[in-house]
Amino acid sequence: MSDRRHDERIEVHLSARLRPGICIALDMEGAKGDIIQHVTVTDLSGGGFSMLGNTTLFLGSPVMVEVPLVGWREAHVMWMAEGRIGCQFAEPLSAQELEDAVASDGDFNELFPGLVAQMTTRFDTTLTSMPLAGGAVIELELAVRLSERGVEVLSVDQI
Repeated sequence: MSDRRHDERIEVHLSARLRPGICIALDMEGAKGDIIQHVTVTDLSGGGFSMLGNTTLFLGSPVMVEVPLVGWREAHVMWMAEGRIGCQFAEPLSAQELEDAVASDGDFNELFPGLVAQMTTRFDTTLTSMPLAGGAVIELELAVRLSERGVEVLSVDQI
């Protein structure tokens, strides 16, 4: 299979919600509105994403995915393999939408709480403080940027 992707994929671990575009309900309980499933987005680009989740989809089927900090976006299933599903957005994410989504990665937020809210450009420096054991606090000036490896946090000495 040839790889037709044109965008760099960024490895992430994002909790997202998925709504299949076609739902077949076998009982009245399943027919009571939208079926929303929780999935984990494992990589993301402007053009699409791959995910893990206990969901039944078919090649070419439409889905709606709630991209963190972006909102609901339409996509189509392009491939399925070994428990992973790859989808292409009907309308690509803008650079800002991609940055916002990647910045919402929970691992990043755990390491630097509150820092994501301060990020407004693709490359920014910010002053943040980190509490240490015993009540001490250190202040750090950090540079934050989006790259093909995800969100990078560097000390200002490294830029």
